[in-house]
Formats: sequence, C-alpha cells, structure tokens
Amino acid sequence: MKLFNNKRKHSCLHKAAVLNKSIFSILAILLCISFIGCNKANENNNKKPENINTATVSPASVADQDTTIGKYATSNEVQVTEKAPEVKDVDYSDCFNGIEGCAVFFNSNTNTYMMYNKKLCEKRTSPCSTFKIIATIMGLDKGIITSVDTTMGYDGTIYSTEKWNKNLSLKDAFKESCVWYFRKVIDKVGQSNVQSYLDKLKYGNCDISEWDGSGINSLPELNGFWLESSLEISPKEQVNILASLFSGKTDCSEQNINILKEVMLTQKIGSVSVYGKTGTGQNYKTKHRDNGWFVGMFENSDESYYFAVHLNDDSKEVSGPMAKEIALDIINQYYTESN
Repeated sequence: MKLFNNKRKHSCLHKAAVLNKSIFSILAILLCISFIGCNKANENNNKKPENINTATVSPASVADQDTTIGKYATSNEVQVTEKAPEVKDVDYSDCFNGIEGCAVFFNSNTNTYMMYNKKLCEKRTSPCSTFKIIATIMGLDKGIITSVDTTMGYDGTIYSTEKWNKNLSLKDAFKESCVWYFRKVIDKVGQSNVQSYLDKLKYGNCDISEWDGSGINSLPELNGFWLESSLEISPKEQVNILASLFSGKTDCSEQNINILKEVMLTQKIGSVSVYGKTGTGQNYKTKHRDNGWFVGMFENSDESYYFAVHLNDDSKEVSGPMAKEIALDIINQYYTESN
C-alpha cells in the first residue's frame, strides 16, 4: 500500500512537472510573440508611408513652389520665342572702288546683319578715334561732361593740328577728333571705371593694359590704349555696341544719349539722318596708314540701322574720311527711300 502510494505520489509529481514545463513553454512563446509584435508596431510608427508627404505644408511653401514653376515656364517660353539674328552676305564692292575693306549694316527692326567681306567684319583691330564715342558717353555718365559746351582746359601746348590749339567744347573736340581733349576725359573717368564700362559693353578684347598707349606719338597726351595699342575691336562688335547704346539696352540715360547723338550728327541725306565717327590708324613701323574707320547709325523712316565700315589695305593709304565717304555712298545707294 505504501509502495503504491509512493508510486502514485511520484506519478503526480511527474505530471505536475510536465504541466509546469508546458505552461512555462507556452508563456515563453506568448512573450516572444508579444515582443515581436511590439517591435513591428514601433517600426510601423517610425516608418513614413511611401508616396505620401506627411510633413505639414504651409501656404508659403505652396506659393514658392508655384512661383518656381512659373519661372521655369517663363524661361522656356523665352528660349522658344527668341529669334537668332539673320546674316546676309551682300556686295558693296561698287562703293569700295578696289579698296580692301568690309562693311556691316544691322537692321534692329528685323534683327538682320548685312555683311560685305564677312571674315574681315569679324577681325579685330585698333578702334582709333571711333573710341571717342565711348569716351563721350563715359564722361557724360560720370558728370565730367555735362553738355555739348563742356571744355577740358587747354594748357597752351602747340599741336601740329592747328584746330586743337584752343579751349575746345565737346562738340568741337568731337568734330575735330581732338586727342588731348579725350585723353583728359578718360583720365578723369579712371582706369577701373573704364575697365568696368568696357566689360559691360563687351567692347572687343576689353584690353586697356597699355593705359598710356604704346608711345606712337611724341607727346603723352596724344597716346592711349585705343590708339594702335592694346584695345582692339571688330566691325561687327562695333555695330553691336552702337545698337545697345542707341536702343536703350544700357544704363545710359536718354539725356546723355541725346547729347551723344547731337555731337555725332554727320549729315542728312534726304529724310535720313546719319550719325557717326571716323578713325584713322597708322602702322608706325612702315609709316603706312592702313586703318580707316567710320562707324555710326542712321534713321530711315521707322527703321534704325547701325553700321561700321573698316578699311585695311596694305597697298593703299586709307583713312577715316575715306571710310566715311564709302559708308555714305552705301547708305545713299542701298538705304535711302528713293532706292
């Protein structure tokens, strides 16, 4: 009986132990399941749903996005509608009379270049006295020149050009192409300001490194970077700058542009008003005048043309007045209302 009771006792204990072990295992499994579930829940809470912006969007940020889109649209529209200029090859040889040179005429209304000897139209050389156009507008803009009557103080030096030997006004100095007058203007504007102007205008190579010139003349006031020195520009670039100045695409005031036009007025051919400036350069090694300019603009009815005629001939003596004569002949033959 005792043995039976002991066996029974051991059997019950064994069953209890098994039960306890099973319960413990079940609890452990449940605990693991609970732990895994909590981790997944935390991961889901921390993870932002894909393709959905959960950030708070303020009205200001929406407006900024709309503005940005608008800017891109505007930029694309400009790119699509902007028209590249047309370039036409023309023959003005009948006006050049065998002289080597080129001519550029630009119609701002139709955005068209007419070029005679296109390769030469894009070749840079010294601007010589045509640079007085830029010197004048710089002097006006800086208040150094205030009207067509502004003088620069003649110091009594006797020059070989007799008409320079007096206290010239802007109008007279421009007409007589007086170098010492514009040397004073440019020095008063200052080297850093001149450099800034040329950079903005994209004036040829913009090189004024030989500020005092290359010494081609015996007197220092008759030398400068624009006289057969470091500064160079092509006929086409001359035309582009004139178009920018006279069509209001620069910071120059309308009043100053009108003063510039007044001193540049050359002559009238019928109803056409011609504005311009000559320039003459010389190869000081050969003593040969091989650089002749006449650049400017003219107005014909409702149209404006900007032009540059340049002569560069090793076999003939050329000059600014010769280039001017050729330019006026071209205008008369090809651009007046009677033709």
